[in-house]
Amino acid sequence: MKQVHGESRFRDFENSILTDRRARSKGEGGKIPFATTTPDTELSVWPFARVNDVFLQLQTYEASLHQHWSTTESAELLLNSSVFPFLARILDVKVCMIVAEGDNITAWDLDIEAFNRIASPLKNIQILPGTSHMSLIGASYRVPIACGEAKS
Repeated sequence: MKQVHGESRFRDFENSILTDRRARSKGEGGKIPFATTTPDTELSVWPFARVNDVFLQLQTYEASLHQHWSTTESAELLLNSSVFPFLARILDVKVCMIVAEGDNITAWDLDIEAFNRIASPLKNIQILPGTSHMSLIGASYRVPIACGEAKS
């Protein structure tokens, strides 16, 4: 999260979480936008205009129940979430990890480290050229194609 927010906005993000945590201790709690087109002036979980655009498009055409906000508590929980404790449990399961070549949201080093920690011998990784994190989500048809190519 520090990477996506940048140094100064991440401090703002942490301060917002701290303020909300204090409010939650009194039975209150707030919301934070899921994404925004103005990350310099509006704090959100994902400070990318493209994330905002893609999820609003998904809300319109595929996921009408999508709410374009998060509780501040869930944003805080995101800071502490990790797949790493669970990767060694993946033993006899086929795994296809998709990595977008131009991903500016998810850190490649963490993607590759996670892939390497999966214990299953039935795993492969596909690095899709000419794609970004949000182009995979916005054009979800690409993921099954990549997994299909991985079988060959």
